[in-house]
Amino acid sequence: MTQPDPFAFESQSQSQSQASAKGDALLGVLNPAKPLATSELVQRLQVGGWVGGWVWVDESSGASELEPTNLETQTQKVHGFLRTQEQEAADTARLGATAASLLVVVGHRDKAVRALAACCLADVLRLFAPDAPYTEPELKTVFALFVAQLPGLADPHGPFFENYYYLLESLATVKSIILLTDLDADDLVTRLFKAIYTLVRPDFQKNVYGLLLLLLQYVIEESQTINSDIIEIIISQFDKPHNQMSRQLSIDLCNAVTDKLQRYICQYFGDLFYASMKNATSRNDDEDDDDEEDGGARVAHSEFQYAHRLILEMNNTCRNILLNVIPLFEDQLKCEDEKVRELSTDVLGKIFVDSGSRVAVVYPAIWRVWLERRNDKNSAIRILWLQYCHEVYRHHPELCPDISSGLEQKFYDPDDKVRLAAIKVMRMMDSVSLVNVSRELLLHLADRCKDKKMSVRVEAIQALSNIFKLTYSDIVSDENQAAEKYGWIPGCILELVYLGDLETGIVMERVLHEDIFVYTYDDMQRTDRLLRIVGNLTEKQYKAFMSVIDKQAAMLKDFMMYIRLCVEFNGGIMEKNDGAVEAKLNPLMMHISSKFPDSKKAMTGLQKFAKNNENRVYKLFTALMSESADFKTITKNSKEILKRLEPHAGLHEIFVVILRRVSLTIIGKSNIPRLIEVARVSSQRQNRSMEVSMADTTVDNDISRVAATAEALIKKLSSAFPGVYGSQLTEFLNLLRSNDESLVVETLEDLSRFMKIQTNSVVQLNSTEVQVVANFALHGTAQQGKQAGIILALLGDAEPRKKIIRQISAVLAKAGSATVVPKCIQEYEAFLEIQKQEDSPPEDSQLSFASHEMPFIKLPTWLATLSQFALYSRAEYEEIQSLVGDFIVKEVLSKNHVPSEDPHDGEDWIEWDSLHIEGYLKVLGVKVLVNRVRSFQDDENREAALHFGKPLYKLLNLIVEKEGEIVLGGRGGDVPTCNAFKSHLRQVAAISLLKLSKLSACDALMTVLDRNRLMLTIQDPCWQTRDAFVERLRKYLLKRVIPYRYIAILCMAALEPDEDIRVKAKTFLTRFAKAPRTDDASTLESIFVEVLYMVTHHPDFGTDEEDISLSAKYIQFYIDIVATADNVSFLFHSAAQLKTLRDSHAASSKDLYHISDLTQFLIQEHCKHHLWTLDSYPDVIPYKRELFSKIPSSKESNENIKISYLSKKWMESTQHANTAVKQKASSRRKSSLTKAERAKLISENDDDDDGDGQEETEMEDNGDDDDDDDEPKKKKTKAKRRRTSNESSTTTRKKSSASRGKKRKSDGSAGDEEEVIPRAKSTRRAKAVKSYTEKESQEESEDMDVDATETKNEEKNESEVDDDDDEEEVPLVRRVRKSTPAIDGVKSPAKSPVSAAKSPAKSPVPVSKSATKSPVSVSKSAAKSPASASKSHSVVPSNSDTNSSSQESKEAKAVKRSTRKR
Repeated sequence: MTQPDPFAFESQSQSQSQASAKGDALLGVLNPAKPLATSELVQRLQVGGWVGGWVWVDESSGASELEPTNLETQTQKVHGFLRTQEQEAADTARLGATAASLLVVVGHRDKAVRALAACCLADVLRLFAPDAPYTEPELKTVFALFVAQLPGLADPHGPFFENYYYLLESLATVKSIILLTDLDADDLVTRLFKAIYTLVRPDFQKNVYGLLLLLLQYVIEESQTINSDIIEIIISQFDKPHNQMSRQLSIDLCNAVTDKLQRYICQYFGDLFYASMKNATSRNDDEDDDDEEDGGARVAHSEFQYAHRLILEMNNTCRNILLNVIPLFEDQLKCEDEKVRELSTDVLGKIFVDSGSRVAVVYPAIWRVWLERRNDKNSAIRILWLQYCHEVYRHHPELCPDISSGLEQKFYDPDDKVRLAAIKVMRMMDSVSLVNVSRELLLHLADRCKDKKMSVRVEAIQALSNIFKLTYSDIVSDENQAAEKYGWIPGCILELVYLGDLETGIVMERVLHEDIFVYTYDDMQRTDRLLRIVGNLTEKQYKAFMSVIDKQAAMLKDFMMYIRLCVEFNGGIMEKNDGAVEAKLNPLMMHISSKFPDSKKAMTGLQKFAKNNENRVYKLFTALMSESADFKTITKNSKEILKRLEPHAGLHEIFVVILRRVSLTIIGKSNIPRLIEVARVSSQRQNRSMEVSMADTTVDNDISRVAATAEALIKKLSSAFPGVYGSQLTEFLNLLRSNDESLVVETLEDLSRFMKIQTNSVVQLNSTEVQVVANFALHGTAQQGKQAGIILALLGDAEPRKKIIRQISAVLAKAGSATVVPKCIQEYEAFLEIQKQEDSPPEDSQLSFASHEMPFIKLPTWLATLSQFALYSRAEYEEIQSLVGDFIVKEVLSKNHVPSEDPHDGEDWIEWDSLHIEGYLKVLGVKVLVNRVRSFQDDENREAALHFGKPLYKLLNLIVEKEGEIVLGGRGGDVPTCNAFKSHLRQVAAISLLKLSKLSACDALMTVLDRNRLMLTIQDPCWQTRDAFVERLRKYLLKRVIPYRYIAILCMAALEPDEDIRVKAKTFLTRFAKAPRTDDASTLESIFVEVLYMVTHHPDFGTDEEDISLSAKYIQFYIDIVATADNVSFLFHSAAQLKTLRDSHAASSKDLYHISDLTQFLIQEHCKHHLWTLDSYPDVIPYKRELFSKIPSSKESNENIKISYLSKKWMESTQHANTAVKQKASSRRKSSLTKAERAKLISENDDDDDGDGQEETEMEDNGDDDDDDDEPKKKKTKAKRRRTSNESSTTTRKKSSASRGKKRKSDGSAGDEEEVIPRAKSTRRAKAVKSYTEKESQEESEDMDVDATETKNEEKNESEVDDDDDEEEVPLVRRVRKSTPAIDGVKSPAKSPVSAAKSPAKSPVPVSKSATKSPVSVSKSAAKSPASASKSHSVVPSNSDTNSSSQESKEAKAVKRSTRKR
């Protein structure tokens, strides 16, 4: 039996139609917005036919009518009953009347009644589910009640919160809310969303928030369509940061119903973009109303910004919902409005780079369109695009190739701001991002280190150094080939030295100290890092590093003097203020400030520092620069100095730079113990395989290279910082007692270098150390004997020297001078035979002899030792001078002891290591004689220098004049001197003449004709002799230790067939031409007439057309380097003045007048080519009295001026050839390139101004002179430079000059090109070496060397000891020479008509447009046809342009002139 229902409503008899009518009446009186009181509600219901016919049935007590005053209680009872009913067990038939009667109280005014009624209705919907017992209008009323009750959830402490929560829970759990989606009630759904979004707040309980979310989720999921108002409500919450709970509700909702909302979200943004785009582009249609257009554009842009802001927020929280929105950006990225493109590029960039985003993969078309924005015409958009590249490298490796190509392109963008932004991308890289960066991209970044804009250059340097700092640990472990990828960076930064820019230099110094050679208090780690970096440098980079060290040494010396003067200055308060201190201080401050980009600011800072007179800072600087300062002391003092200078405005910035330059943090005292330790390993590697555990790696895989680097750095310390070397002298002396011979040899060399520099310090050696050195002086190689001789000669104790001199003297006297050399040769040949039998080549290793044995094979060692005694210890050497001098002259130089067979098979050149021992003796004998005269350096010894110098000059000039052959016709009989011996003798004689010219007394012995003969050395048939001579000449001129007039000899390198030598000479001349003017006597203009005089007296000079063309090459070479619009009038007048003079050293002056007319013609043509005005020179130019004499008669002089000595036919042909070449080059460029292409090339050339031309230069060698010119430094492996081929070198000096001057060809194989120290190859892309003609066409636009201000700095770096016997710095990698064919620009000129010699032109003849073409066009043409590029630049062309048929017939003669004729 079923349980009776305790509550039931019975209705009087009424039909279904009556019920429907009453429902309509109910809808008329129920309005949830205006609740009614109970009495009013009953009254209205009675009118409608409801009340009065309803009976409340209680089975226990009978029926009773509805009592309005008891409505809340009765409704509560109903709710209590309904909530207990289960959906499956409820009797919906009996509950039908109850469900209908609940609609009565829907509009009640009382909150409690309405809340209870809503709960009851929710229960009804639950029990009747899935079908509701109401009509559609009634359901609208019910849900309107539900929505109205939801705000009550805002107060969790309210009296009816339990009812509101029950309602919410019922709607959400039973999903009754989905009934709302079946109604046509969009406004009601919108009210529901608004109510919920208004309701949510941060303090909501999680369960309430979750139910509300479910409510909205069910509505969206079950809706057939979603109103746009609802979509806007959802999306707008993302732009309300103040209400995070409503924002989070939208986020959760979008993530919950992503698939349902995607289409509507896309439609929403599509409509918004369409309207905004229409407003943004409409201004292009109507150009009359500017204000209206601007206003519409601003509105459109703000709408875009709003939409993009929403999209970004949604992308960060619910990105999947935007998948259909992304394609909408394509039109925006291509929009004409720049602001729209900028906004879309920005938002898409943020979307693409977001971690985990797959948008670029899903929509590749949009990704490609976005990539195209890197080429946007608006630079701001290109910069914006670059801002997102870094995140791509970090989060999206799969997209890196696309980004890399764009980033590489932006490195060369025309806008420097874009280039700067691209480099900043690289600077933002971390270790994770760098894994995805290619090595090629880093190389392109390195190119920007030479950008024409300083801001870009600085940023690139900092980015590269930061990358190296981040990846150094990977380089050490070589993880993922990091050594190859990043190991080249330090060398690249060091190459910036060649730019010569002061500001770049400061940045380079900072990154070297802070990033490359990083600060750490662990001396071992710091030293190992130094060894690893320096060991991987190329030759050029190693020279740059040594240049940095040399500049630091010079600055250290200058600043120590500055501090001492500041102490004496005492802030301007001195007891004796006679201005002497200021006279020293001011020039020194000017010199120091000249090393800063803003020299005035630096000068002001130095003056202010001197006036502040802070004694504590003076003491800190003194301690910091002390020889005994270690790394910790230096860093501690530096910090305190900067802290004390902070209150003084302007000083901190200046002294940060100074502190870096005077602090020995890269290499100093703290590095020496570790360097010695590694060097010891180097000595042991010959005996056993040894693994060295470095501080930052487990095992060094290339210990030989690292150990050799340590040896080189020790040598540099001994020369650059002798005080630091001296502070560790005891440790170095201990190495002399080592059992390892190779280590002793290295120590011997370092000690000799140190003693030469520190002449004021006396090194004390104990008896054991003296004996070791003496053994090397007698039994070592010639090189070791030289080093030992230096040490013994500079020791305070003269007894070891005397002992050695007595031993050598006794041997020579006992054996007899005439038999010494034959015995030496005999023992040498026996030694070679032994080596041959043992199947091993002869080596320069020390032979084992007892200390009392004196074998004659060691005669070269004795001579090398005596040469140093003669230079440094003349007093002791005089005891043996007579014996040794006569022996050298009579037995060594005046005789040939080898058989008639040439031991070197007639080769013109043999390397020093392979030279026959007699060649050794001849060269060393000359050096002994020269060093004795050089020892008379003091002014009081001037007479002695003149007395002993005269016969020596006669001997040296004879060697130069006779081309090394001084034996034939003398006591030597008819045995000729070997070609190789003669080449070495010519080289040592020429260089010795330069050395002696450093003595003023000896320089007076050099006559004009002697200089002309010396000039021919620069055209010696052996390139080795030419190269050594040019190197030594450049060095002495740079140090200004020989008269400036010797620079004219370098101008005779115009026809040098070896490109390296020619460029080296031209680089040096260009550097001097651009250097700041000091005095008139030290300019290239001042030696112009001397150059012309040398051309006049050149053996190849002649007056026929071909010879004139040859002479013109020399003059044109000088003009191209020196001539400017400012000095061309002076040069022209100087050349013209020669026709008023006579040659003092020739019987006739016609050759001189030919050169005068030729020079005037070439200058005129040069002015036409460059569109210069050739004005008359107003001043009087004094003539060189040692070269010329004045024509006594003015009439004769004037008549001579009117005579034209130059062939009119030659001038016409030359001018015609020049015109033809220019027109040909112009037409070729015009036909090969369009106007747009030429403009593009010009733009690229302007943007890529990174100083490549400056990289062709080399740093000047700051080492002192090496008396051992032919003796390369001995290493564990030997460098074999190229020697001439057998085909060209077997010819003798008597053969025709055409045969001697033939093109040299290398006979060295890959195995011959060994390096002195095994080093890593340059990892940078090798730049193609420009041909001779390409360099000629571009030489005016190239900066050939470091800034001229560096000249003084390098001079300061030189040792003040005028000692030519000092060692030159030996690069860790020797340059292996390559063959260079003889130039073909010396052929006879073409013929074309033009007028004869003219008077100075006042207005130049207009030049064709081809002459003023962009350097880019010329360069491109030159790349295709180098010969034509050269000819278009030169005033004197080759006849290959106009008379190619005669080229072959004259080629032999042109080759002959490539050197010189004898």
